[in-house]
Amino acid sequence: MADEIQRIKRDIALNDALIFIGSDVSNYTTNGEQEVSHWKGLLKDGLQRCHQSGLIIDEDFEYFNKKFESNTAEADDYLLAADLIKCFFTMESDAYQTWLKETVGKLLAKKTELIKSIGELECPILTTNYDSLLEDILNKKPLTWNKYSSDDLDNSLENLKNYILHVYGYFEEPDSVIFSSVDYNQSHENEFEQSNLGVLMKRKTLLFIGYGTGMFDLNFSNLLKWIFRITGKQSLSMYKLITSTTNKTFNQTTNVSFFENVKEIQYGSNSKDLLQFIKSLKSFKPLVYESLSLTEKRESIRKKYLNYLIDEYGHVSIFGYSNLFTDLFGIDVSVER
Repeated sequence: MADEIQRIKRDIALNDALIFIGSDVSNYTTNGEQEVSHWKGLLKDGLQRCHQSGLIIDEDFEYFNKKFESNTAEADDYLLAADLIKCFFTMESDAYQTWLKETVGKLLAKKTELIKSIGELECPILTTNYDSLLEDILNKKPLTWNKYSSDDLDNSLENLKNYILHVYGYFEEPDSVIFSSVDYNQSHENEFEQSNLGVLMKRKTLLFIGYGTGMFDLNFSNLLKWIFRITGKQSLSMYKLITSTTNKTFNQTTNVSFFENVKEIQYGSNSKDLLQFIKSLKSFKPLVYESLSLTEKRESIRKKYLNYLIDEYGHVSIFGYSNLFTDLFGIDVSVER
């Protein structure tokens, strides 16, 4: 595992990494005080509101409530609940948008250190969260997946660092939010709009932070399927941070082979360990910056010396092999063998 961690550090230092943020980061940042910071809590809130409005009958509400409380809900249960919530809320004008604003739109940051540490890695950040905690703390702008490929946006890697890219949508733009099974299916049809994201991911190491205590996580598994699809089913360099107490049962709980590309990196047993681990990931950056700075200084000195020789003697001959550059720093230099 040490070699894998070193590779992650190197790729972060060389700007060759993308960071994906899951709901556990929002849950930590709100100090666990707002249940709607994660998808299960958001579903429970939506079901309760629909039940109170008479849109969901008692039997259905009790069924879902029992499933969620006992942690026996399966993927189909979560998606069915999301489908019902979306269906009922869209029956009333602006009800869906209002609900998103009153839930994930009102998350309050109580502990900012984790997100700040992630921001200090200076990598582009993508998230499956609908909220704005990352933007609020890191002073960045939100960008939804369907706008990333627009013609009037500079989608370069450097410009992307100014944004938080919401791959599942942003609460202030309800049309961008991927919430129900219908939303997931429709997102699969927008391959052209997502093609630039696929190209970007093919060239980078993907680091997943805040995606559940176990590998079988509906949001995470759907995210991997989406990444696999838009990158042309290529094998990618992917790492997921997990606790040391997490059972590595992911490959046994699914028969989807590309999930095996995800390497699990243990950071410790609690959030304090996670914070320290993330801080340690930037340890290569000063070395890389120092190396680049030294190289620039050497090139500057070499160029100044070459200019001095030309000004002083009017002609410079470099003795050596024929593979020497004949145009050094844009200056014509004759080469003699």
